Amino acid sequence: MRRSQRRRRRCVTTTTQAQPTPTQRASFNSLSGNHLVHCEWSITGGATNSYNCIAWSVDETGIWYNPDYIDQYFGNNDRVFQSTDMDAFYAQKKGWSLITSGSDAQKAAQAKAMYYPWPSDWYYDSQPPPTAAGYHGARRKTCSCGAGKWIMYESKCGQAERIEHVWDQLSDDTQSHYGHPQRFYQ
Repeated sequence: MRRSQRRRRRCVTTTTQAQPTPTQRASFNSLSGNHLVHCEWSITGGATNSYNCIAWSVDETGIWYNPDYIDQYFGNNDRVFQSTDMDAFYAQKKGWSLITSGSDAQKAAQAKAMYYPWPSDWYYDSQPPPTAAGYHGARRKTCSCGAGKWIMYESKCGQAERIEHVWDQLSDDTQSHYGHPQRFYQ
């Protein structure tokens, strides 16, 4: 194996991260629609139900933000959870605004957090939660991963572990549990 080939196969890890076990790889690949590339993601925190991805995206680890709570306390409290409620949430929590220009990759490179919305609004008083992919937040991670060429984010995956991943590797509109990031904030 040539030296340049060995460099490309180095896995993403630091002293506080770990490569996933085969069981974790299988579990996370089912969530991502098999888009996580081996050695391009790692485990950064243990499994817990103390906080969710939305909390993690704003640096909080003691709360689980549900969509209805975000609508009521950060959004317009109209009993409908919409992507604009997330805009208000990020603005109030961090002073971030929605990035509106550029490709998704350009937005991901600029953003501090990204949000994967549901495909439609949720009228939470009269409808069950959507079964479609969506409602996921991730925060930007600065690192020199992939020789500094990868745009890295960190996600808390439900009650499972927290992971570091290339920005678009949880994305898939048909197979992923998460859908596709469509809103980027800075």
